[in-house]
Amino acid sequence: MFPPRAATGPVRTAPDRDGALRLVDSMVRRAAALPGTADPVEAAGRTLATIERAFALYGGRAVPDLPADRVFVVPSLISRHDPARGAEIHHLLPLLDARYGVTARAGQLLIAALPPLVMASYGEWAGRRGLVVQTPVTADLVTDLAPHEARVRISDTVRDTVSFVRERFDARVVGLGATLPALTRFGRDAVPAGKNVPVLTTGHGGTVHLIRSQVRDLLDRSAPGAPVRIGVIGAAGSIGTSILAVLLAEFPDTAFLACDRPTRTGRVHRVVEAYGAAARTRVTPDAGEVLRTCRITVSAITEPLDLDALVPVADLTGHVLIDDSQPGCVDREQWHKRGGRLLWPVGTSGPAPGPLNRREGYRYGTGTGLLHTHDLWGCEAEAAVLALCDDPAAALTGPVTPAAAARIGALCDQVGLRAAEPQSHSVPSPLDTPTPAEPVVGRQSSPYAHDVRP
Repeated sequence: MFPPRAATGPVRTAPDRDGALRLVDSMVRRAAALPGTADPVEAAGRTLATIERAFALYGGRAVPDLPADRVFVVPSLISRHDPARGAEIHHLLPLLDARYGVTARAGQLLIAALPPLVMASYGEWAGRRGLVVQTPVTADLVTDLAPHEARVRISDTVRDTVSFVRERFDARVVGLGATLPALTRFGRDAVPAGKNVPVLTTGHGGTVHLIRSQVRDLLDRSAPGAPVRIGVIGAAGSIGTSILAVLLAEFPDTAFLACDRPTRTGRVHRVVEAYGAAARTRVTPDAGEVLRTCRITVSAITEPLDLDALVPVADLTGHVLIDDSQPGCVDREQWHKRGGRLLWPVGTSGPAPGPLNRREGYRYGTGTGLLHTHDLWGCEAEAAVLALCDDPAAALTGPVTPAAAARIGALCDQVGLRAAEPQSHSVPSPLDTPTPAEPVVGRQSSPYAHDVRP
């Protein structure tokens, strides 16, 4: 059995089967008592089956059919501040669907009581199979606890998950999704003790590589000779500095507008100066200016922006936002209403079944996930290519340099992984048609985008 996690703080983090079963029972009773809720019996049965499988696998009473070439580890997205998030787990824990009257808080408590959950798997390759595993870290834990305590608790939890996938699946590579790289010091605080430790990688290289590919495609689509300025919002963050650095090196003749908080602009200036780009890069704390004046913007921030306050009457037709923020940089409806196009950094190798195609039809939730089962987040893609190309030395445990991004890009090329069809929120975002203005409920975001804080 793996070392127990600390259970202090407002959210439980030690695996607790009895506590999980009590929570399910209370959810069923609540659903039965609330008028207008769906019948919870079938959903409760599927949820209980998932819980029993998870504890059996965690405790060694169940044996996986294949070892893992890599595991993509992600946190739970359930948030008390955004009810639209969390759909990525409904196929395993359907009782958490809002139609059963379950609150986000109750859902977070259930996730925190569980061991790591195997959410999906990929096609077999060389006798192994990749996995997507959710670590029991909930979306609001960072704000529920003091910063240092949150980082310690999260690192302990992720480390336990890494131990789990090592012991149960013989995982060779572990990729970290969403906020996990920033909260574990690029994964360094999540390395377990002992032998045969899998290679940990942040996923930042895969994300930056795909963003670079998307920006190049957008520049190629621009009218010849037309001046284009690229904006980067969150340019001082853990992945924002990497995005800025790689784009400055990749596009040496392009002007940039780099943005972060006033207290962090000094760090942005240092990145700009390190790449000799001071003459063509302006640094600003005004995110609204970036969105108004840059035809191409990349965002990697942690606090959503209110377009009604920042750009209340702006016409953003032709403006493209590549959003790697967590949660999303902008409300999709607000952005589309102004004529802009919203993209997520996503890769693909095509629809053929194989080690880059998730099985079970899994797309990280409807409305919050990907367009196809063969589409991958950039961080997900990085772990995959490290394993499939057997190149653990390319793993990233710090900021992404242009050389590191190029190396990950070469591995992507080697396995045929490229930028996917433009998309966000499980639907296409075609670049050559008018932007639809369909309503979207809630401030959804790219589920496994990266946190910008170091």
